[in-house]
Amino acid sequence: MLLTDSFGQTAKIEIPENVKKIGVSMSGGADSSMLCYLPAKKCKEKNVDIIIHPISARFSVRPWSYNRAKKVTNFIISNLDCAEIFGQHYYFNISKEECQNDQEKEKHFSHITGFLLQNNMIDHLFSGKTKNPPKEVMNTFFDKKSQQDRNKPTEKNIYKAPVETVPWAMVDKRLIMSQYQKYDLINTLLPITRSCEGDKFITDNFTKECGKCWWCEERKWALAQLND
Repeated sequence: MLLTDSFGQTAKIEIPENVKKIGVSMSGGADSSMLCYLPAKKCKEKNVDIIIHPISARFSVRPWSYNRAKKVTNFIISNLDCAEIFGQHYYFNISKEECQNDQEKEKHFSHITGFLLQNNMIDHLFSGKTKNPPKEVMNTFFDKKSQQDRNKPTEKNIYKAPVETVPWAMVDKRLIMSQYQKYDLINTLLPITRSCEGDKFITDNFTKECGKCWWCEERKWALAQLND
């Protein structure tokens, strides 16, 4: 499945041969939600014998993540009429002490997905990390905290391992938002997702999005590009 946008970006989602159980890392955000929607759509249309297993973490610093991911999955099942495609939604808890930074978060998440792979609970893992916006765009953000490994990705970032693919690694969020627009999901699926990583103090205990964190600004920027 080759994806394009009007900004010259391309990405490809390929399900490896002989894979029957796909794990999709789902945070409840826009990127991972689209990464779940598109393979599900393809499997439904092609009547492929594949099961999708969403995988989510309940980070103490992002307690809404699993519930959002669950709502996204329910929407996809309803929208595509594809309940038969989805298997168990795997989730696990990570305490505040275990996720002091992004590296710690990824380390713990990798341990869990490694367990699922080693025990044949999934055959292949899809992760939804994107490239950072252009530097001149990030300079306009109020929050300057970005993930440095997203600045200059290469194909090695896409094919992290024989059993893990990161299809969005070399494209920024504009391509993801373009897919929401293409499949008429801007007003349906997208509002269910959440990108905000503001703490409980600026989000009224996670009941609203802060609109100021790096992730909120990235999302707002990418969505605005569709209308320019």
